[in-house]
Amino acid sequence: MKRLIPFLLIIPVLITGCKIKSYTPELPVVFKQSATVSSGDFSFECEICCDESSCVVNILSTKAQGLCYKYDGKALLFKYDDFEYSIEADSSLQGNTAVIMYELCRYISTDEEINVKRIEDGYKYEGEIDFGYFILIQNEDNTLRSLSFRNSDYIVNFK
Repeated sequence: MKRLIPFLLIIPVLITGCKIKSYTPELPVVFKQSATVSSGDFSFECEICCDESSCVVNILSTKAQGLCYKYDGKALLFKYDDFEYSIEADSSLQGNTAVIMYELCRYISTDEEINVKRIEDGYKYEGEIDFGYFILIQNEDNTLRSLSFRNSDYIVNFK
């Protein structure tokens, strides 16, 4: 018993010497990445470009190839060849990819307590924007892997 007591006193010292590994992944709010966006049976290829002030989605497949959406928090601009049309922001735009990505980037850049967990080969972020509760997966090299929403079949798979 006398030999066990000194050993029990050493255990707390050993435990306090252990450090919890912390990680601070860097989520890009300025990025340009190709992606496949799908909802139900419909999908399209696109390029998503976000910066501090707006998000642009260039459609690269389907009959809408060449269409460009740009959202800046105030209006959604549609551009196709020489044709341009702008719509003021309201709740009807909620499901547009440019709007979703813009809101996601703003959420990431302003939320102090973003829910992040380390997963195999990257990080998992969870939060809520106007479109719904999202799950964003990021690769270890800080590129985005996927974006999905609970209670929705809307998915963005980044390349």
